[in-house]
Amino acid sequence: MTRLLSLLAATLVFALSTAAFAGLPTAPGSFSHIYTFGDSLSDVGNAILPHTSNLCDVTTIPVTNLVGSDDYPGGKLWINVLAEHYGFGPDSPEQRGVFHGGTNYAISGAMVSNLLGDRGQVHFYLAMHGNKADPKALYVFWIGSNDIIERIFLDREAPGTVVADSILEMRAALIKLYHAGARHFLILGLPDISYTPLATNSNPEQLGLPLGSPTLTPVNSLVKEACLTWNKALTESPLGLKSLAAQHPNAHYYFVDIATLLSSLGHLKEDNPYNLPVTINGAPNVTQVWCHNPSMNPDDFVFFNDIHPTTHAHKLVALRVLSHAVEVK
Repeated sequence: MTRLLSLLAATLVFALSTAAFAGLPTAPGSFSHIYTFGDSLSDVGNAILPHTSNLCDVTTIPVTNLVGSDDYPGGKLWINVLAEHYGFGPDSPEQRGVFHGGTNYAISGAMVSNLLGDRGQVHFYLAMHGNKADPKALYVFWIGSNDIIERIFLDREAPGTVVADSILEMRAALIKLYHAGARHFLILGLPDISYTPLATNSNPEQLGLPLGSPTLTPVNSLVKEACLTWNKALTESPLGLKSLAAQHPNAHYYFVDIATLLSSLGHLKEDNPYNLPVTINGAPNVTQVWCHNPSMNPDDFVFFNDIHPTTHAHKLVALRVLSHAVEVK
């Protein structure tokens, strides 16, 4: 773990030293607020789940909903780390979900289609702010993983259809915020879900899925293709960020490639600088292992459960944002 922390510190130095090249302003105070939209990868407590005094009694609860609780020995999501970097401390609205007086609208299980509409996250934000968006704030989006899992894995929809629908919805959400006054957008690309325990495990029951559920392994290539296609379409397609940047020259659209980060963590190689195994003793679910051995540190691994990163992996995502966010032009 000491080696990991040393690497983390070194990466932070590198991130800050290359920030000017990356394009995203990284100085504390660069933005008046941070407003976050997304799914469980950014949800700091909006989802309401049954309380438990023992994490091991709950098989499907996301790690993101346990941050800061007595049930989880650790701490922060990537968005918490990012907010702290910009000067928004533990008691700031940027560190809390909107249902707790915060500026984070992300909610576990959300799909891109949940951004707009009467119950959508962006709609909710604008309704709470008189349909006006702060032009000095940063608007953060990390969403789409559930679209891939639900529509391709479970429903077996064609990847091209899923990507096209989702990019169109994302574009509509960004345009709606732009017309309300928003000018700074940070969009994280999809992680490569084919590297998650959900995708690599061959026993669906072990992942908490219903008995007889199909595994993701047979469609792994489609999932991988969809994630890569999604990221390319998000930036390069006629409906993507490059098109929006051309139409809105007074706005800033920043994109971060997360897929390559996860793939570098997911490969078990001797030259892997992170040295974080995806599984231990053949068990892909770190939560399950930790339940049987509480002395084990979940942050020695990439995943806390079948798809959610550990706190340490979340820190690496935040550092990735600081060092690799590129303005799309």
